[in-house]
Amino acid sequence: MADLSVQESENNITLNITQAYLNILMNEENLISLENVLKTTQTQLKQGDQLYKAGSLSKLNYLQIQSQVAQDQYNLTSAQNNLRTNIVNLKQILQLPTNYDFQIVKPDSIIVDNQLKPLQDVQSLAQNQRPEVKYGELNVENSNTSLKMAQASIQPTLSVVGNISTNYSNGSGSYFNQLGNNFYMPIGLSLGIPLYNNRIYKTQIEKSKIAIEQANLDLQNTKTVLNQQIEQSYINLQNAVSQYDSASKQMNISKQSYDIVNAQMKIGSIDYVQLQQQRLLYIQSIQNYLQAKYTAVLNKQIYEFYAGNPINLK
Repeated sequence: MADLSVQESENNITLNITQAYLNILMNEENLISLENVLKTTQTQLKQGDQLYKAGSLSKLNYLQIQSQVAQDQYNLTSAQNNLRTNIVNLKQILQLPTNYDFQIVKPDSIIVDNQLKPLQDVQSLAQNQRPEVKYGELNVENSNTSLKMAQASIQPTLSVVGNISTNYSNGSGSYFNQLGNNFYMPIGLSLGIPLYNNRIYKTQIEKSKIAIEQANLDLQNTKTVLNQQIEQSYINLQNAVSQYDSASKQMNISKQSYDIVNAQMKIGSIDYVQLQQQRLLYIQSIQNYLQAKYTAVLNKQIYEFYAGNPINLK
């Protein structure tokens, strides 16, 4: 039972490490996106500077572009801070020293897999493999053993007693003759019937029966909670995959729209407000996409982990 408790703790630590690792990957990908956005706004600022000096751009729009560059730099700095925080979080989970130079190894690619195993199959596999269920089963077995021990306390006991001895006295004959003549071997039986403590023993038996019922209830509750967790993981995975598909389409459309508006801004066919609106939509679509992507990947790993499959992001 102690070994199974360790296994359950290992499973929890594994999922914590996986989530922390995916948070780092998401932040790194977000960092790249924000760097690209900043490069775009910096290019817009250079163009705006030329237009402003030429008198083709109002001072208000020019200041708005400068403000946007500052905002993008702030967003990038915040993302860098989040990345450092997530790296420290993973280091602490792994209990690495503070001065340890820690870098993660990125997988070749992170793919959202929408192929789902049937819920009933995963639940069945988990019920047969998960350490918390096996722990509960052993707890029932342990309670039954305790009952047998308590029942044995009220049973009569029959004991066989005996010993072998001889002696020698100086001056009473030869040594070996005395040992043979004084050979003594008493054997007897001892019968013990518990009377005085019989009520105590019966109380222990009743407590043991209650413990068995409690162990069975705990086991049933563990199985029920496990099935509920797997079902929730299944629903979360379905929702995450659906959100990922929608977020992916939204990001692609927002990117195309932002590129078009940016090109129109260069030739002066639209004002800065329209560019700013489309830019904000594009940045938000990136955030939604990354969140949906890594949520789907994490939920898939958790769902597969319930089925007994190891965590594998490669």
